[in-house]
Amino acid sequence: MHPAGHAKAGQSHAAAGKARVTDEKIPSEAGTRASLSGELADLLIDLSAAFQKHSMYPAGHPALGPALRKVVVRLSSLLSLRGDLVIAVARDQLIIEGVATDREHPLLRGLAERMYRHELGLVTITAGVSEQEIAEILALLAQEPERTGRPLGQEPGEVLNSRPHVHLHPLGFKRLQLREHGGSSAAETAPCSHLWIMLADAALSGEGTDSPSSLDPGVVAQAIDRKAGDKAYDEVVSGYLLAVMREVSHTDRVDSSDLSDRVSDLIARLEPGTLGRLLRSMAGNPSQRKDLLLKASESLSSEAVVELLEASTDRQTKDVSDSMMRVLTKLARHAESGDPASRQESASAVREHVRRMVSEWQLENPNAEDYDEALQRMAVGAPIVRLDTEASSAFNPERVAQMCLEMDVPGESLQRALHELIMADSVGTIISLLDEAPADTGVVGEMWTALAKPETVQRLAAHDPPNFESIDRLLSVMGVDAAEPLLEALAGSLSRSIRWKFIERLQAIGLELGPLLVERLDDPRWYVVRNMLTLLGALPATPPGFSPEPFTRHEHKMVRLEALKLSMRIPELRDSAVDAALTEENDRVVALGLAEAEKSCPPAAAPAVRQIARDPMRDPSLRASAVRSLTRLGTPEDLEILLDIGAVKRRFLLWRELPGGGAHVLAALQGLREHWPDDSRAMSVLSSAGKLSDPDIRRALSETPEPA
Repeated sequence: MHPAGHAKAGQSHAAAGKARVTDEKIPSEAGTRASLSGELADLLIDLSAAFQKHSMYPAGHPALGPALRKVVVRLSSLLSLRGDLVIAVARDQLIIEGVATDREHPLLRGLAERMYRHELGLVTITAGVSEQEIAEILALLAQEPERTGRPLGQEPGEVLNSRPHVHLHPLGFKRLQLREHGGSSAAETAPCSHLWIMLADAALSGEGTDSPSSLDPGVVAQAIDRKAGDKAYDEVVSGYLLAVMREVSHTDRVDSSDLSDRVSDLIARLEPGTLGRLLRSMAGNPSQRKDLLLKASESLSSEAVVELLEASTDRQTKDVSDSMMRVLTKLARHAESGDPASRQESASAVREHVRRMVSEWQLENPNAEDYDEALQRMAVGAPIVRLDTEASSAFNPERVAQMCLEMDVPGESLQRALHELIMADSVGTIISLLDEAPADTGVVGEMWTALAKPETVQRLAAHDPPNFESIDRLLSVMGVDAAEPLLEALAGSLSRSIRWKFIERLQAIGLELGPLLVERLDDPRWYVVRNMLTLLGALPATPPGFSPEPFTRHEHKMVRLEALKLSMRIPELRDSAVDAALTEENDRVVALGLAEAEKSCPPAAAPAVRQIARDPMRDPSLRASAVRSLTRLGTPEDLEILLDIGAVKRRFLLWRELPGGGAHVLAALQGLREHWPDDSRAMSVLSSAGKLSDPDIRRALSETPEPA
């Protein structure tokens, strides 16, 4: 990709006149709509119109020239100010600056669908683009990928990027199609939206991964953290993130709760500097950043809302005072723990405060000085202790420790210096001194012995926020000896993002951690039990004598989910765990059971799988997974179910309107084709489906399904 310019032209006008390319309404007091700037809206319309003409007329037709010139004139005007333009592709929408085009607009939808069928994820256009380059790209897009047999996204890089000012980017569409058609895995089982998959693919662009685990928020967060400094990348990712946030706000969606959890987890796992980086990519469009915060306040976890607010705050101009941020942080953490009433009250308070601040964001610091002082007292929650600097200056522990290192002299003075530095929360200073010391200095070992103790890790973990940089250094030296204080900190933390950071570090310890985790499974707090089971699931093997089976009946669904995951890894518990998962009310747990049933369906679980496959009220991705399980069972009863689901009739003409894109129908057609090729009724159903022109149906009838 190419660096993106940040100057945005015409961002504040013509929104009302461009309703044709607006996304759904944003529920706010003003009743505003998220819309593209006038120039971008006009460009997309003209580009779509030019594409339509290239689809209708042969090369050289007199109608093509004027349409191309109109596009290039608009591009030249835009790119002279912003450097480049990045257009992201969804199934039936284009996305620029987080705004998705209207699905009902025929021209825009037609261009988006064609680019999607060509397996393209992004188009980057840079300044200096010529009429010839645009003509070549539109001519390529005008070709039906089903006729050529090779979508553009499958072409090599030298073909996609052979034009100097227009670059086409494929984004893992094989996995995307499998996922949309109902594919699942034990690692990634919950229903999830198309835009989330597109965000994950954009984040992992260029890293060459098609693993289902790459849809995990933690994997996505790590990829975004790694891409510091790529402005075009930040603009694309922040655009997808905003589009996902708008989708999350549609609370009538089946998977809105799961999507909200994914986005909240993503924000919790991103480094603070990364969040600020993404928000700065919206600097040219303040209304876009404001919209992101408003959407977050409506639907994400309280802690994710506060982290976004803090990342968007200008520390120089004090958009929000430090004291107010500390108060909001405390409220957000209360919203993550405690009894249901207090959680709801704290969450509501956080959302309301953030919504009001963002809606009325005008002053450099909206808090008067006396109010700031009161907030400071509330946030600190304790009297300020004044240190007698004169009394403490007689002994300089850092200088003493440095002298002991330089002269290689151990002793009481060194121990005192180290103790005072640790008590002053200056562990990083000690580590820096050790890093700079010569390798053959004998006192280095004594210093590490004094430093690498559980009580030191405990102090570092108790910071707000914890000193993870120093914790990581001590963990590399101490190994499992650092586990107890980290587990204590994990159990006591009220912050989702901080808990994930502790979990990531504990996972690195390995098998030695197992017995310590089992000891903590009797904790009355459900989230502590869930975290211990999560960590046990990350170990290469379960500790001897431990069974997760009792926890599959825990009162909290997230504990049951982790316990069932663990049980499915143990041969003697696997079949009963699959059966138990399929009877759960929570779709995420059911999907876990179906993913396992696809590999091998226990006989006792077959009736539940058949019921899910038949149930028209179930999410189509769950039904698709159930259909694939029945395909492998292959009984006459299962054939009847697939014939009923795959039958075209008139209702199949509306299959695209089904939630999830009719994934269960595609799975049934694939199953009939692969496993009942000689059955006359199956052939009749496949023949009727083959008469439809939909590319996804054609793919289902021509491709061999991926193995479970």
